[in-house]
Amino acid sequence: MQFKLEYKGMAKGTGRRIAEARAKVKLNQSELARAMGVTPQAVQQWEEGLTSPRGNRIGKLADLLQVTPSWIQFGTEPAPGNGANGNGVNGSSTDQKRAEIFELLALMNEEQLDRIKQMAISLRDSSID
Repeated sequence: MQFKLEYKGMAKGTGRRIAEARAKVKLNQSELARAMGVTPQAVQQWEEGLTSPRGNRIGKLADLLQVTPSWIQFGTEPAPGNGANGNGVNGSSTDQKRAEIFELLALMNEEQLDRIKQMAISLRDSSID
């Protein structure tokens, strides 16, 4: 249950970042919704942190907002000089791996995320023994 609460908190940060980026590219919610192929209500719910875009919508949203998928979801920035969409080579392989992990996690549903959490707890607990 605690994980789900943390995940919901992440959605609120994601929503703020979507709204901020949308304003920077001078799109209103209806324009972004039309470009994404969703309803304006869906965009409003994303920005309010009630829901989050999932799967391939994250990549499309990042392209439209001229940011990286990991920035939308987690606030992580690309290394300087990579361009708005972060398609260049990151400053370190650790940063690249972290961004890839975040992007893969974004594709998972809550059941899969809970399974990953349980596996991580199990690994942590076994290393304590």
